[in-house]
Amino acid sequence: MALKLEDDLGARSMSLLTVQCGLLPPTDLNAGDRLELHRRFVTGGDADTSVSRHGNAALLFDRDGDWFVHNQSSNKPLTLVNFDDNRTYVIQRGTAHKLTASYSELYVGGPHKVGLTVHSTNLQPNSHGPGETTQSPLDQGMEAQLLELFQRRPQVRTVTLVRYQDFIPDGHDRPSRPKHLTAMEVTLCYSGVTVGAVNQYQRDIRELIGLNADDLGPWLVERGLLHPTDRIRLPHDNCGHRPK
Repeated sequence: MALKLEDDLGARSMSLLTVQCGLLPPTDLNAGDRLELHRRFVTGGDADTSVSRHGNAALLFDRDGDWFVHNQSSNKPLTLVNFDDNRTYVIQRGTAHKLTASYSELYVGGPHKVGLTVHSTNLQPNSHGPGETTQSPLDQGMEAQLLELFQRRPQVRTVTLVRYQDFIPDGHDRPSRPKHLTAMEVTLCYSGVTVGAVNQYQRDIRELIGLNADDLGPWLVERGLLHPTDRIRLPHDNCGHRPK
């Protein structure tokens, strides 16, 4: 059930947002409505811990006729895919992002995503005006930090390439829905690393740029950090990670 904001909405332009979550019927929000995408709403229960609980989950709200996603989580970013321009955004903890696409998908944890359709003819790009809390597209600072880490610790780059090899855009044998390898699968492909080291490298990356394992693959693609030439750099000296 969408909750009404208490401020005056008389001067606001009407803008409808349709929320599609799994097999649930679509939920329509009008100006002044807000909706929290908490675990019970998204998954139908409390067992799946990949989605945040009430009070810590993504919040959809309207402000002056624009729709925003507020990341209320204290420990993880959200990923938003904008279908109008095929860009990927990361909404950091405690920030809000204005929806600028007629359709976008918000990844709220694990495999769970929520479709967001904005019915408006007045969609405008995100801005950094005074007082704005919107999250802009991923900046080059995160990219530079990760590249510096790869240069300083080459094995982190090698393990990252192995783990996200399904995302490499080489046009051949790439799954329609690429998935990163588990830590164990990485060691079954590359003998030069342990499961503990793989998990530590992933934690190092998360602490550096704020992206978890599920979000990193799409971000590497969006930022152009995976290239077709990376395919030849993959060490398959122990390769046994794929089913026969």
